[in-house]
Amino acid sequence: MIRHSFNRIILTVAFTVLATFQVAAAPGESLLRLFSHTFPDAKYVRWTEEEGYYIVSFTRNDTQCRIWYDKEGSLVYSLKYCQETELPMKVLLAVKKRFHHQQIAGVTELTNKSGVHYELVLSDEKKWYVVNSTAYGDVTLKYSFSK
Repeated sequence: MIRHSFNRIILTVAFTVLATFQVAAAPGESLLRLFSHTFPDAKYVRWTEEEGYYIVSFTRNDTQCRIWYDKEGSLVYSLKYCQETELPMKVLLAVKKRFHHQQIAGVTELTNKSGVHYELVLSDEKKWYVVNSTAYGDVTLKYSFSK
């Protein structure tokens, strides 16, 4: 009976300590307000902390997004997984011109201090292609591999 009570106390202390760390890892109220104001239509919002950054994953208009914020609440990096129809015209035209026989299978929009860039996955009957593009439509083949 004493051993059972002791185990219960240890478990209670362990959960309390873990809960304290989780509260300390949560972003500040001002960052939460900023996020809610900027993305009022965000769904399935989940915050984590990793390597000194606050990371929020969410869905907006059926598009999955992820943003890295520094401790001051400034955007460091973001990813948005989008469809071909969400590409800027300049990027879409440049990709279709250079890779006219391939289909666009997926698009990731990357935003950081350098600007906005796109990584696209293309395919044809024999290969997969990973292509990078700047927002200005400068397209480069990163690599390709056989199906």
